[in-house]
Amino acid sequence: MAANRFLPSCRRALWYVLLILLAVGWVAPLSVGAQEDDAAAPAGARAEPTAEDTAPVTPDTDADAGDADAAPAAGPAAASVRSALPGGADVAIIRIEDMIYGFTLDSLERRVDRALNNGASLIVIELHTPGGLLDAAVDISKYIKTLPVPTVAWVNRDAYSAGALIASAADEIVMARAGAIGAATPITQSGDIPDGARGKIFGMLLEDFRDNAAENGYDYALLHAMVVPEIRLYHIEGPEGERHVVNELDYRVLVRGETTDEAEQALAGAGNDMARPSPYLADDEQAGQWTLLEQFHDGQTALTMSRDRALNVGFASAGINNESELRQYLRASSVTRIDQTWSERFAGFLTHPMVRGILMLALILGAYIEFQTPGIGIGGAVAAVALIALLGAPFIVGLAEIWHVLLFLLGFVLLMLELFFFAGFGVLGIAGVVLMFAGLVLTAVPTGGGAGFGPVQLPPEEVWRRTLTSSLYLMAGVFLSFIGIYFLAKNFSSVPLFNRLVLSDAQLAGAGASGIAGSGPAPAMAGGATATAPAPPAPPAAPVSGDEALGDGRVQIGRDGVVTTGLRPAGRAEFDGEVVDVVSTGQWIDRGQRVRVIEVHGNRIVVETADE
Repeated sequence: MAANRFLPSCRRALWYVLLILLAVGWVAPLSVGAQEDDAAAPAGARAEPTAEDTAPVTPDTDADAGDADAAPAAGPAAASVRSALPGGADVAIIRIEDMIYGFTLDSLERRVDRALNNGASLIVIELHTPGGLLDAAVDISKYIKTLPVPTVAWVNRDAYSAGALIASAADEIVMARAGAIGAATPITQSGDIPDGARGKIFGMLLEDFRDNAAENGYDYALLHAMVVPEIRLYHIEGPEGERHVVNELDYRVLVRGETTDEAEQALAGAGNDMARPSPYLADDEQAGQWTLLEQFHDGQTALTMSRDRALNVGFASAGINNESELRQYLRASSVTRIDQTWSERFAGFLTHPMVRGILMLALILGAYIEFQTPGIGIGGAVAAVALIALLGAPFIVGLAEIWHVLLFLLGFVLLMLELFFFAGFGVLGIAGVVLMFAGLVLTAVPTGGGAGFGPVQLPPEEVWRRTLTSSLYLMAGVFLSFIGIYFLAKNFSSVPLFNRLVLSDAQLAGAGASGIAGSGPAPAMAGGATATAPAPPAPPAAPVSGDEALGDGRVQIGRDGVVTTGLRPAGRAEFDGEVVDVVSTGQWIDRGQRVRVIEVHGNRIVVETADE
């Protein structure tokens, strides 16, 4: 009996789930296939500059000689890198923005391939990012160092955390007027990294920074201080006019005249082993021969540099505020932006937490409207599209995994079992809602690197904030949908468009009266003719509320009654003069039909037509 009621009630729900599975199954291979086809990094080592390309490149300062943005590199290290950049290059700009995760590398690889296929001879990586996942940033840094053409990192506007590592992998760094770079300390939700993992995490990050510094001519002390707080930095000048930013050990040897052993003993008491300075320039033969220009960083926080500070120490070579200035500075023959494809941009838009909250609102309201109307209509279409967007868009941008969808579907099955087999809302229903919600949340955040086993990986602690944001927006969508459901339940028959889907009580009464033949005496007319007059509409049922509307335990299984409002599938029925709220097993039951109570569970009274 329960199974017979379950199947008709779930027919439309299962049909929509099948359509969604087919859609998601179609989207997922497309996104994976695109990554496999396009993700191969171009082979080859860095291109060696030709003789005509080694001439120094100096920005044209005629337009505004006093503009700091046109200043040449402030340090010899940056100048040596810039001198290797070719003149007359075909420049391709590739922008990296927002959070950095695995898909960022996939998108970068695809766009770099397009740029190289179009003949680009120099890649500019424009950065505006707060950071992201450490492993993704390290992979991007290594990828940039394999490119066969020179690279320039344009910090426009922010390159924090993972963005700083990516910027340091480029041959040269330029910055916009409001640009900032640094603050690359690995963080967790609790703020503390376990001692057992500290050496591994910091060691991997610092090794990549050290390699970038050595290959591209940056002072490693600057990068070290971005990762590890407590690093004091000093800007010093050598006997031949060379300038560098050094740590405290180098400062003690080169400026204060201490020996390397004396400086190491003085710094041996540092509690943070990661803050112990690594010698970079220290040479006892030059002890005391360098001059202090300024204490650059006090070591109270991880280093962050504005454009002017980065220019002052030669970490950035120029201030570049727009493409016109970039083209002039690089002496480029052409500058082309290589943007994400429309599908990547649209999928990225759909994965925004606020948009997902709106999609959740559309999903729940659409499902409610669908089950209040017959057939497959606009409500079901809206709900299906919203669910496909919630599950499918994250596949395109590489966020969702198969187990996220399976988690959602498991929750859906538990919820359906609770509603239709047990006719209530208990443990299975709560578990189903929790699993569905968790599945939707996890599809919008990167997983991997956190707790888990095998392919089932939870989000790492670095993205817990995004996980919380995604959860809050989805909860807001659920809350607003409940408000919408309450409004529709009260005004469904009067809302434009929806009022065409449900017959009003007056329409039902009029239709019933007009369909009754000989139901009363016909008035006489002159000449013996008679005319039928429409029967007066039936008076509406008296309003009920509170315990009366719920039955208050007085309506028992097997009791017969008459539908008073029409069940779509919810409505009201009268049992021996008492009107209560009821719900059918899924089918529509017209006003005036007799029904029989087949199940009572708390406030839920389930009926079916009495002739069944």
